Amino acid sequence: MAEYEFVTSLHRPARVTVRNIGEVAATNVRVEITASRRDPVSAVLDVPRKPEKFGWKMPAIRPISRRDPGEVDIDQNSERTRIEIVCGDLQPGRQVWSNRFFVGVAVTGDYVLEGLLFADNLPTPHSFTLTVSATVTRSSLTVEDICSQ
Repeated sequence: MAEYEFVTSLHRPARVTVRNIGEVAATNVRVEITASRRDPVSAVLDVPRKPEKFGWKMPAIRPISRRDPGEVDIDQNSERTRIEIVCGDLQPGRQVWSNRFFVGVAVTGDYVLEGLLFADNLPTPHSFTLTVSATVTRSSLTVEDICSQ
């Protein structure tokens, strides 16, 4: 329960929209958003479920070989966190919403994330930035508070 409270208090759900505003179809579109590990920004695909007092639920399982438009993958190493969004082919005017993922910030502030948009028929990747603004407040829970939930 303590892990659930900690993780869910730091992370908020997020989605990204990608839209083709050009006049030509874009093929095999992929978006990569990168956060430096020096910044207190994290990203996860899911947060823990609230524990049940009794019982256990099987988590949803998705096939690894299937890549639907909007699917999100998060890759982390010691230098950076990369959020990859697969968009597929985008006809002019079409937009794709990413699946939900969670962004967490541990310290109050504005954090700029660098992004690149790739497509097979785009001569060079298109760069963009996203700003995550967060206000973090500290709170405490006693063992009794956690057990009462």
